[in-house]
Amino acid sequence: NLIQIKTRVGRSGQTAAMTPHVPQAPRFDAELIRRYDVSGPRYTSYPTAPQFQAGFGEAELRAEARASNEDPIPRDLSLYVHVPFCLSPCFYCGCTRLITRDRAKGEHYLARLYREIEQTAPLFDRDREVVQLHFGGGTPNFLDAQQMQDLLQVLGRHFNLSNAASREFGIEMDPRRVDAEYVRTLAGLGFNRLSVGIQDFDPRCRRRSIACKAWRTPPRCWRPRAARAFAHSAWT
Repeated sequence: NLIQIKTRVGRSGQTAAMTPHVPQAPRFDAELIRRYDVSGPRYTSYPTAPQFQAGFGEAELRAEARASNEDPIPRDLSLYVHVPFCLSPCFYCGCTRLITRDRAKGEHYLARLYREIEQTAPLFDRDREVVQLHFGGGTPNFLDAQQMQDLLQVLGRHFNLSNAASREFGIEMDPRRVDAEYVRTLAGLGFNRLSVGIQDFDPRCRRRSIACKAWRTPPRCWRPRAARAFAHSAWT
């Protein structure tokens, strides 16, 4: 222990020696380790990727959506929006992504995304509130501020987006390609959680991973004055 308490005071006011805590060595269950020492999917979705199969089609999706509407008390909704574009690759990433600097691809993608939102939203009762909204990628801030505003407006027209302080509206972003004005725009759109792709500040990492090369310290827009509207900031 860095700090040891030498004595303690008893009920009678007398002092007595206190036995210092001796840390125990960790114990591992060898059988448990062997049981789970297998390759598996990253648990980033539910169900996980191996559970998806061709036999689950549009009819099954609609049936599941209808069944989820049947509770007497409307069940909250969680939405995920995938923005697959990145300006450069990150060597550690295994996500579905497209490396491009062609901003027009974002417009084409949004047009199709809007169509999917229009088709999907009617499957769910309007009184079901979206309390969790997450933008992932890819790099969601590949979209500029106006595109982001347009996307939130479309979502708001078709879904009942929560205004409660307890909501979780999060977005992943590349911190090298964002400024304070963009952060303020996100806050104004209702986002209250940022997931910033900082893998490491170690120079050895920057020599190996493109995502670590560009900068050593967080840009100024992450200072509290610019990001104070956000309840959480996840540095991952």
